Amino acid sequence: MPEQSGALPVLEGRIEKLSDGYAVAFDHQLDYPTAHIWDILTNPEKVSHWLGQVTPQWQLGKEYALEMDGGSTSGTVLQLEPRSSLQITWEDQLGLESVLEWQVLESGGGALLQFRSRTDTPDFLAEGSAGWQGILNSFANVAAGREPDPDSMEQWLALRDAYSREFDVSPTMGRVIGAGDDAELVFEPWNLAGTHNWK
Repeated sequence: MPEQSGALPVLEGRIEKLSDGYAVAFDHQLDYPTAHIWDILTNPEKVSHWLGQVTPQWQLGKEYALEMDGGSTSGTVLQLEPRSSLQITWEDQLGLESVLEWQVLESGGGALLQFRSRTDTPDFLAEGSAGWQGILNSFANVAAGREPDPDSMEQWLALRDAYSREFDVSPTMGRVIGAGDDAELVFEPWNLAGTHNWK
């Protein structure tokens, strides 16, 4: 994600208040056929380039494990409709579960990739939005045949803070220890859920 030094990051997603929880939402128009986008989304070799190493490959009703840089997750595939929809549960390193859904729709001669991360708690909305923006940008690079941009703690922190300000949600984790290449994000919730004021 190219940005000028000192410039505010561009937010590509949004945080939505639902009747039964919250959603982090992204809609990306991609100038490729839906079959190509579906392949990037579900082919384990390609998934490894933008998300992590998934084993086994996504299979309806089956559990999966995902190894990512700096962590791992697991869950179950809830929906798998070829060239259309993938929905999984996602248990993070703090034991919180959310439901992730990707929809691939024909749109404008290409594909519209819709991503939703749904949860019943307001915790980690700003952090999740920042993280998923980077992951979905990596997805777009892989779809275009490019290497994903390297992760940057500074970009993630700037995005987290921008999502927090824009959508009036408090960051609930994220203490950075160290600096530069040695910087590490420590997962320590300091729950400020009571301070959320939705517009």
